[in-house]
Amino acid sequence: NSFTLPKFKSKTRTAIQRLKLQINKKSNVATNVTRKEIIQMLREGKDESARIRSEGMMREESLVSAMEVTQMMCDLLVTRASYLNTSKQCPEDMEEACAS
Repeated sequence: NSFTLPKFKSKTRTAIQRLKLQINKKSNVATNVTRKEIIQMLREGKDESARIRSEGMMREESLVSAMEVTQMMCDLLVTRASYLNTSKQCPEDMEEACAS
């Protein structure tokens, strides 16, 4: 149960790959289809349905943004993992990434 650098790097890289897959999945397919649906609903006068659908789309976009930030922090952790392993204290510029 102790920390090992190779295991940490491996698991973090796996997390990065999974995040990339989810980001691509959520941002490419769903956004294009949903926008077209919203436009069609507005043309048909279904304002309430369009509003609900657009709120869902905005929620998905926020989720994608959060996943992108998480991916960047994971990238930073992998890049600086060796330094983190040898230092006794977490560097100030790495505190946010380590805490997240």
